[in-house]
Amino acid sequence: MRALFILPVALFLAAPAAADEFAAEIKTFQFMPKTMTVRVGDTVTWTNNDGIEHSVTAAGAFDSGLFGKGESRTLTFDTAGTFAFRCSRHGSMMGEIVVTP
Repeated sequence: MRALFILPVALFLAAPAAADEFAAEIKTFQFMPKTMTVRVGDTVTWTNNDGIEHSVTAAGAFDSGLFGKGESRTLTFDTAGTFAFRCSRHGSMMGEIVVTP
């Protein structure tokens, strides 16, 4: 009978964590927040609240493409690492995503 009790506990502890969703914005030519920490499998949705198109671009890793005022782009992070990103049109707009296992 003891093994029946241990088995469900072991299965519960081994279950993968559910993915989380995070919201970020682009406002006054800035990414807010500028730095985010997420886990592998999590998603981040950026909403553009500026009156001009922006992107969320990390060379070789991801590129949202340009999107305008009131539009959003969602990216899911499948690889651990630290990714510096910028707006492809406005090089001074920079941010960072830290993706942990």
